[in-house]
Amino acid sequence: MRTNIKMTHLLHEMERSKKYSSIFLSRELTEIFDDGFVRAEGCTFFKRLYNSSVSGRLSLYSDRTGYECFVNHVHIDSYVEADEDNSSMHLLDHGVSLCLLLKEKLEESYPREPFRLILAFENQDCSLRFHKIRPNENWIDDNLENYSEAIMVLDAHENIRMLFPRLA
Repeated sequence: MRTNIKMTHLLHEMERSKKYSSIFLSRELTEIFDDGFVRAEGCTFFKRLYNSSVSGRLSLYSDRTGYECFVNHVHIDSYVEADEDNSSMHLLDHGVSLCLLLKEKLEESYPREPFRLILAFENQDCSLRFHKIRPNENWIDDNLENYSEAIMVLDAHENIRMLFPRLA
């Protein structure tokens, strides 16, 4: 797992505040995850997002990784209501939990294939996307400090039990 400094600080803050609570997914988020995945044009997508994508053609993107990242982009803040304190940490809590859930679902569905999950967080915006790891295709800059938002990059099949013992 890689994070930039901003995300590292936020994760430490979450750990100190014991923020890894029981997350109840909204119906819409549950449906995205429960509908599973679909394969098309050599790519893997959330089935629900692929079926509703208006820009669903590989020819519109520079590579398969970019195509997957565009379609597999979940704006978590669109599905999660603010908590009683209107805390942005509540949103990040959902983001981290969903990232770990997605990691688990990809590992179950595609046990021999490498995937990369990217969680981005800034203020009241939180998004999660994923793509298959391919040679010579990279969606995110290697230097995560180049981003203004907090970034976490997690590869499926990584052992993260030490990092998130209550969730892993």
